[in-house]
Amino acid sequence: KISNNYLEQIMLSLKKAGFVESISGARGGYILIKRPAEIKIFNIVKVLEGSISPVPCIDHKKMCKQEAHCSTKSLWMKVKKSIKDVLTSITLKDLTEEKSRKSSDVVK
Repeated sequence: KISNNYLEQIMLSLKKAGFVESISGARGGYILIKRPAEIKIFNIVKVLEGSISPVPCIDHKKMCKQEAHCSTKSLWMKVKKSIKDVLTSITLKDLTEEKSRKSSDVVK
């Protein structure tokens, strides 16, 4: 349930990043360049969302003058690592298989 305009923006970003290529013509559209099993969700999220840091100061070190004394910096770095680990462990194939499983559960 994504609008066509928003979907087009997403596809253009994925094309620019080398995940898909476009096909022109009446029956055109987009196709994946790699197999779904080779595409980590982390890489897609990185292209579409940018940083996965829970707080901006993790990516922009000079943003905070208290960085050297910050009591929560290590916590936020662990959160970022955990997010990356989860997103890196899942492929596009995994997501499509999960969707299929859930769809078949609804039919039963």
